[in-house]
Amino acid sequence: MASMTTLAERLGAVLLPPEQLSVNAEPEQSTTDRILDAATRRFAEVGIKATTMSSIAAEAEISREWLYRHFSNKDAVLTAVVRRELRRFIDGLAAGVTWNDDVVEMLTESFVYCVEFFRDRPIIDDLVDRGIVLSTAEFRARASAIVALATRTCTGYLVDLGGFDAHSAAVIAESLVRLVGSTMIVSGAELDLHDPVVLRDYAARVVPAIVRGCSSSPAEKLDAAPR
Repeated sequence: MASMTTLAERLGAVLLPPEQLSVNAEPEQSTTDRILDAATRRFAEVGIKATTMSSIAAEAEISREWLYRHFSNKDAVLTAVVRRELRRFIDGLAAGVTWNDDVVEMLTESFVYCVEFFRDRPIIDDLVDRGIVLSTAEFRARASAIVALATRTCTGYLVDLGGFDAHSAAVIAESLVRLVGSTMIVSGAELDLHDPVVLRDYAARVVPAIVRGCSSSPAEKLDAAPR
């Protein structure tokens, strides 16, 4: 099996700017975090659209002038908040899912982690709400770009993991990426997927079924999947 970076490292490389791939202490990091913490609270309380730079400054207990020294406008603050959430997501994925030869187990654990991390996060909910008011074409374009980026990254990972041809890897990756998105956004019908036990049971049944149904991988890799 070829040497490779982890899925978390690959996602970090495509989702985060180079300067955020490693955590480096910055002289004003505490001030930046204070601003981002304040902005996150305001976004959660009143929504992104209703949040102003003045309200972020007041929440952070700093002057507007000092806030503008760090961020030029609200969009810059929002971008930094999202990037920090992505950084936390990547770090959590790296710590919570250990690389091993059982690809089904890794995909199942990654699925559960992704759903639990993003679901019910106020900033994500508001971004989705804000996206809904965009034109249908624009919203579809943005959603498609996210799905495509995550799918390409996961596809490459599955190919390099060994035993997956490019087409099978792409089908598995896109199926799981789309399933993560729908599971974290839409409430369950018959299953309470907010219950960690139910979510894990669901993932343990569905993820292996997707892999078996879409894959031409060697049998030994799929034998680990429950039947």
